[in-house]
Amino acid sequence: MREEDLIKDGWEKRGVYSEPRLSEICELYSELGYEVLVISNKVADNGECKVCYDKDNKFDLKTVFTKKVKK
Repeated sequence: MREEDLIKDGWEKRGVYSEPRLSEICELYSELGYEVLVISNKVADNGECKVCYDKDNKFDLKTVFTKKVKK
């Protein structure tokens, strides 16, 4: 699913993280009552810098989206 579609569906992009911060952020948002979605980064060819996403980079970066849990 594309980022634009997630946002239209009510998800908020929170940031891009790697471990161990990724797990900490996910746990924090869950404890605050959010549904958490973690997406592997696949960078589109949009002219932005891609160095952090390069396959040779030692970081496994993922994007975190959240949505408030409906009660």
